[in-house]
Amino acid sequence: TAGYSFTCRGIISTASNTRAIYLRTSTVTLTTTSDESATSFGNLGTLTFDAGTSTIVCTGAANKRVGSASTTSSLTFYNVTTTDAGSLTLDGINVFNSVTVGRTTIGRAILNTNNNQTIGTLNLNGNSPTQRVTFSSTIRNTQRTITLSSFGTSINCDFEDIAITGAATNASITRAGNLGGNSGITFPAAKTVYWNLSGTNAFTANGWASSSGGTPDVNNFPLAQDIAIVNNSSAGTGL
Repeated sequence: TAGYSFTCRGIISTASNTRAIYLRTSTVTLTTTSDESATSFGNLGTLTFDAGTSTIVCTGAANKRVGSASTTSSLTFYNVTTTDAGSLTLDGINVFNSVTVGRTTIGRAILNTNNNQTIGTLNLNGNSPTQRVTFSSTIRNTQRTITLSSFGTSINCDFEDIAITGAATNASITRAGNLGGNSGITFPAAKTVYWNLSGTNAFTANGWASSSGGTPDVNNFPLAQDIAIVNNSSAGTGL
């Protein structure tokens, strides 16, 4: 790619002939239009894949997959990023310099993995307590091991069936939610919060207080390990 930036639907190379892909310093924007692989590589024994110092940006509202789908061989990527739309699956066994997933609207972005991964820096950037990123295994109750050097700027994120090993083991993450099946992550202590907002607001609103009838604060948004209570004293008119 000679360092040029380019946009396409995906990068696919599954033939059995000898071939090579060099991404150099390119920014590669992959815009998927349906649930499909943003990258799909097969017959790795005859493929030379050199990610260089490239950045792969995954966009589009579809569910996207990056990797090789191989369970016996690995590919090495440099930086992979996505924000908001759809989900991103790390497919097969891979090595990443960094993986970045962001969320800037109410709800959650989803990063999942169907195998063990090695990642230098993992950035799970939820923009606020109600704008979150969830990192999970593709199969519930099947734990995936992530060999990780650093959590980078991770905040407002949730984990399910993820085991962290490597230098980042037992790191503390601000407002991290424990959905179960995790190890090697230090989660915030469980707290009890109370809904105190009138009307028919969604529970993602800034309506959670630290005491019954107390003043709401966005930092009281309940995490998976917390207890959330709605009672007569705090429900507010109309609920």
